[in-house]
Amino acid sequence: MEIEKTHETSQGLGVGNVYLGIDYGSKRIGLSYADNLGMAFPLPAAIDEELAARFEHIQREITRLRVTHLILDLRVYLEGPLFNSTLYIR
Repeated sequence: MEIEKTHETSQGLGVGNVYLGIDYGSKRIGLSYADNLGMAFPLPAAIDEELAARFEHIQREITRLRVTHLILDLRVYLEGPLFNSTLYIR
């Protein structure tokens, strides 16, 4: 945990914009964050059995990192139709 604390401080979280990337899946929700420098960093995925618990995991990360913007991964096929997960997210 000490490494994470140092890393957060060195990235200046809480100053400027902090983006949380969300890659929604039916069994896991991938997460990453980025700052104004454009550097993105992976976070532990939300992998709880219950959907509500996965959303609680995301809420904890939003609070911890002081997220200002959410970025959602909405997949589409090259031919144009949407993935089933994209339809669910919308």
